[in-house]
Amino acid sequence: MRTLLLVLVIVLYSSPVLAQNKIVNKKVVDTNFIFVNGFMASGIILDVESTYTCTSTGKCIEANPFMRPLVDKGRPAMYAVQGAVAGLVMYSSYDLKKRGSKIWWLPPVIVGALHTAVGINNMRISISISR
Repeated sequence: MRTLLLVLVIVLYSSPVLAQNKIVNKKVVDTNFIFVNGFMASGIILDVESTYTCTSTGKCIEANPFMRPLVDKGRPAMYAVQGAVAGLVMYSSYDLKKRGSKIWWLPPVIVGALHTAVGINNMRISISISR
């Protein structure tokens, strides 16, 4: 997932969207920006909390080898790393929107959708285990 995010950021920054001398006078942080990045943050919270809900049963484990050590360290470590990643994605989204890119919303939507899908899967597993 880190590799996918890194590739996405590099691709988005390597292709200039605006002409060199074009100036965009638009408010960057608006309702759409807050909504899209709020969706990403909500997906991350769902993923983290559902991970701890599922692993607390002792019948499931964190499948992501990069995140497994963080789960063992606890919520503060997990939120610190996930928050740092979210901050980078939000900043890239902000910078893209500031430069006038029409795809500024794509990085947070992709990250939010992935975390939401994983969180839903974690909850599905937790429910099936508790039956």
